[in-house]
Amino acid sequence: MKAQDRFSRKQLRKIHGTWERAARHILGVTFNEYLEGNDSTQSIPNPPLAGGDRLERQIFVDGRLIERVGLNEVCRLLKIVHQGSDDRYIASNPDLVESGVRWMQYNDGRQNRGRAPVDYRRNCPAGGAWLDVYEGIFAYLDNPRAFSDHSIYLLGSLRREHTEIVGWIGNIFGYQPKLSWYYEYHTNPDFGAAWKRTG
Repeated sequence: MKAQDRFSRKQLRKIHGTWERAARHILGVTFNEYLEGNDSTQSIPNPPLAGGDRLERQIFVDGRLIERVGLNEVCRLLKIVHQGSDDRYIASNPDLVESGVRWMQYNDGRQNRGRAPVDYRRNCPAGGAWLDVYEGIFAYLDNPRAFSDHSIYLLGSLRREHTEIVGWIGNIFGYQPKLSWYYEYHTNPDFGAAWKRTG
C-alpha cells in the first residue's frame, strides 16, 4: 500500500501544509520521505478513527520540528510572531505532555469564550487536557481562518518566570498570527480555552 493511500485527501492536505511550510526545511526530506520515513525520519502514523463531537477537529501535529530547531525557528517559518526565547514556557502539567509526530483531536474553545484563564484551569473537560503552545501552533496551521475573530488560551503552558501567566495564540488585528502570553486573572471576550482529547 502506498503511503498516500493511508490518508484521506483532507488529511494529506494537512500533512502537506506542514511539510511545505516547515518540515522540508527542517528535516530536509521530500514529501514522499516525510510520509513514508527514511533512515533518519519516522513515517507519519495512521490517523485514528475520528471521534468526539461536532465541535472537535482532528489536526496533524509534528512536534519533531520544534524538538529539532526550537520554538522561534518554527514560528519564523510559519510566519507566526513570537517575541521570546525557545524555553520561555514550561508545562502546567508535565504528566500530560506529548511529543513526536501524531494526530490530535481538539476543541478550539470558541463556544466558551469570555472567561479568565484561571476559571478554565479549574475545570478541564473530562477525558481532555489543555493545549500547550507547541500544539497551539499546529492548531493555527491547520485552520488559520478560524482565528480571524478568535484566539485561544494555551493553558498547557505557563511562562517560566511567572507561572500565573499562560500562553495564547491568535491574530493581531485580524491578519497577523501571534504566539504570546496572558495573565490568568484577566478576561477577553474573544478568547477561549482550547483542549485536546486524551482518552
